[in-house]
Amino acid sequence: MIKKIIFTFIVLFGVYTCIVMLHPTMSASQHQWQDNIVRAEKYIYNERDTVKNIIIGSSLSLRLIPDSLPQFYNMAFAGQGIFDGLKILNHQKNPPKNVFIETNLVFREESKEFTSGLFSFLGYNIKKYCVSLRTDKEPLVFIYPLVQSVIHSKRDIIGYAQPKSIKEDSSERELTKNLLQIQVTNYSKLPDTSLANKQFSILTDEVTLLKSKGVKVIFFEMPINPLLVQSPLEKLIRTKFYMYFPKSENNYIDIPDCTNYVTGDGLHLNPDEAAIYTSYFKENTKKYLK
Repeated sequence: MIKKIIFTFIVLFGVYTCIVMLHPTMSASQHQWQDNIVRAEKYIYNERDTVKNIIIGSSLSLRLIPDSLPQFYNMAFAGQGIFDGLKILNHQKNPPKNVFIETNLVFREESKEFTSGLFSFLGYNIKKYCVSLRTDKEPLVFIYPLVQSVIHSKRDIIGYAQPKSIKEDSSERELTKNLLQIQVTNYSKLPDTSLANKQFSILTDEVTLLKSKGVKVIFFEMPINPLLVQSPLEKLIRTKFYMYFPKSENNYIDIPDCTNYVTGDGLHLNPDEAAIYTSYFKENTKKYLK
């Protein structure tokens, strides 16, 4: 019995591996953490070394429209910060030509659980040589969306999917207002001085390493709600960047006028705003892509 189970498993795994090899572009994920791993692994295991322009950031720059930036690989991670992306980047043998680093959430520390998991000796080497074991190729991640689709379809059929009422719209506006107020409160507080200096010290080391490899580093600030742009925290971040990375010696894409960037929670651009900023970002990167 055990032999039959093992044999069946081997056969199924072989069939699935063949499917993956025949359709290498198929990819899926089912939650934020897994999506971050998928995004990282796609860069780590890129064998063609064709990635010349990398965006390093948080969930803020994850809102950039990828179809409008075909020459870029966006290695921004939801719920995480720039130090995870920089750790991955400096782990690779073949660096990109240009690295665009988001400045907004510089005080968010590296997730060592995330980065160490990507480069564990056994996990890294198994996934390097066996594509079907990479996170975006796991069978469950393809089954899960199908199940969700069936559930949502049944809800639509029995009448769960109803237009939003005026009351619901009002509730959403109130929620947005409350979220923004929370951010205003948070951005009025400054981080511990030792933490701030530590983060910029680490960033200096990471950027120095990139530059030693011939990489051009460009800093950019994602637009946020106007109420936060001149907040104490944002002012401190800009001051620290210009102190550690003077404008006269480094490349910056200045933040645009944020008057029309309302956002949904003070920080994250809505789809229309993301499209506007992506166009601005693309225009301001042209001189670095020549």
